[in-house]
Amino acid sequence: MRKRTNEFRKGDVYRALRDNEIISHVWIIMQDCMDGHGYCTRAFNLTGSNTNRQGVHMINVSHHNFPSDWFRKKKKYTYARINKKDCLKKGNTLEYLGNIEESCPGFMNEVCQETYACEIATDLKEICDCNYQIINKKIELKQIEVPVCECNSMVYFIQTLT
Repeated sequence: MRKRTNEFRKGDVYRALRDNEIISHVWIIMQDCMDGHGYCTRAFNLTGSNTNRQGVHMINVSHHNFPSDWFRKKKKYTYARINKKDCLKKGNTLEYLGNIEESCPGFMNEVCQETYACEIATDLKEICDCNYQIINKKIELKQIEVPVCECNSMVYFIQTLT
């Protein structure tokens, strides 16, 4: 385990509470931050509950084998819940769990692939940069087609109904 400091590193995984909430979630840090106490660092969480709220991007990541001690209660599904406002301060964190790529290789590659064509991609730019470069190169070489934004198609569907 890494020594407790004020800094966050992209890919760090924490059990944490969002401000004004009583239920903790597993959070993944999206950007490096040297002062986690004074700055709200961009992050997204893993949750067992799907949502269809506008601006919330849900990616089903249930097929990944997350360490069993990450979740107090394992639910049937696991979603990466990403939106434009979620962030953490060091005071929100309860427990450092590790690094996402060490604990679950390929996870961020999937999140980056799923969000490549989505509005949320700009928020994930720092953590997905290498993956986005690979995707761009594959598109340029015509090895793959431009990925579609699947992660928030439900949100767009709901918006068209209202």
